Amino acid sequence: MRKTAFVLLILGLLLCQAEAVFARERVSVLGFSGTVQEEYKEIAVNKLSALLVKIDRFEVVERAEIDLILEEQYLQLTGLVAEEQAVEVGKILGVKLAFIGNINRLAASWDRESGRYKAEAGITVKIIDVETGKILHIMEEEGYGSDQNYRNSLHKAIESSIGSNLAYKIREIFTIHSEVLKVEDGTIYFLDGSRQGVKKGMRYYILRPEEMALYDWEMGPEYAFKKRLGMVEVVDVLEGLSKAKIIWIKEPVKPGDLLEEIVRTRRAYIKLAPRFTSYRLGDGGEKGAGINWEFSLGSELLFHSSAQLIFAVASWEEISQLHLGLGYGREFKIIPGKLYFTCQIETGFSAAVQEEALAAGFFLGGSGGLKYYLNYGDGIRLELDLTGRYGPNFKEWLDDNDRNVTSEMPRPELNCSGVGVRLGLVIPL
Repeated sequence: MRKTAFVLLILGLLLCQAEAVFARERVSVLGFSGTVQEEYKEIAVNKLSALLVKIDRFEVVERAEIDLILEEQYLQLTGLVAEEQAVEVGKILGVKLAFIGNINRLAASWDRESGRYKAEAGITVKIIDVETGKILHIMEEEGYGSDQNYRNSLHKAIESSIGSNLAYKIREIFTIHSEVLKVEDGTIYFLDGSRQGVKKGMRYYILRPEEMALYDWEMGPEYAFKKRLGMVEVVDVLEGLSKAKIIWIKEPVKPGDLLEEIVRTRRAYIKLAPRFTSYRLGDGGEKGAGINWEFSLGSELLFHSSAQLIFAVASWEEISQLHLGLGYGREFKIIPGKLYFTCQIETGFSAAVQEEALAAGFFLGGSGGLKYYLNYGDGIRLELDLTGRYGPNFKEWLDDNDRNVTSEMPRPELNCSGVGVRLGLVIPL
């Protein structure tokens, strides 16, 4: 009982100390330059300010507060986008970092086919350390938009350029780092919470500095090389404390190990997956087996789920076939970080060609099997699935003039329902 009370007392003191020390960096968006009208610069300023608020890493000075402070100093914000001016105004505002930008390109043209204006924008955003006057980072982005109204299409292009990709870049610059406070039954606790921008669902790598010495000088953890021990996902967040479940680990985690936020938790991938499956030519007719060559482009949340666009080709007897579908899969751990049971559902559209005649149909399928990660998510993955599919059933063939020529076909019916085996090679992008 005394030991538990002592631990709670220490934890409380640490939380109080973290609350007293931590303060979000105060930042401001001072303006955008460029040979465009002021309304487009204002849209860029407002969009970037809203993006910084959404990222939840900073104390963002609102535009109204900026205007009020500058008014008291008998200054105007218009045109204050050069580095020297940004430093001067940033000091007046009491900010740590100043964001300034430039609209490098903004144009729109009428597209007759769609009956809309298509616009594109190109921007540059700089982050300036107000104290030193140095440019810390420069980011370039492009955006596109369309609308029946010319001005609205330009607005959408600017807003598109200040979107999720720019948010990822800023989060990567200001990645959250923390330290393991406590480990208990597959769960870790660390002293960062909602005040620091931690949210449920965020993921972290667990790191440990490598032991090394150069000329008898022990390197600190901020300089030493780090080895990756595992991955965790935040499941509960308090104001200054977070709880995360361990997804996988290579070695036992201990207090003092480091945590580094994973900014891009979803990854794109391509997959090549030949599927050996059965088919039937007509009701009660000839049966056979062959290969569907499946190619997928997808997005995955490692060790959890995936969504993909599926493209497949096959050839049965004199018939060539094309599939286009969508799939969604879930993963369930067997060996954390390495081996998972998977299940997937998929549906889509198929077309087949026989002697210049065309048939079409839909399919619905599912699969279950195993997925093996060669290097804990950093390398390729291997999949082995048992598949089942209903459809398509091609039994009506049309020529170029939409005339029914089914009776003239050497293979009047092809039913692709059946079971099969699929081997998959997944390559992350």
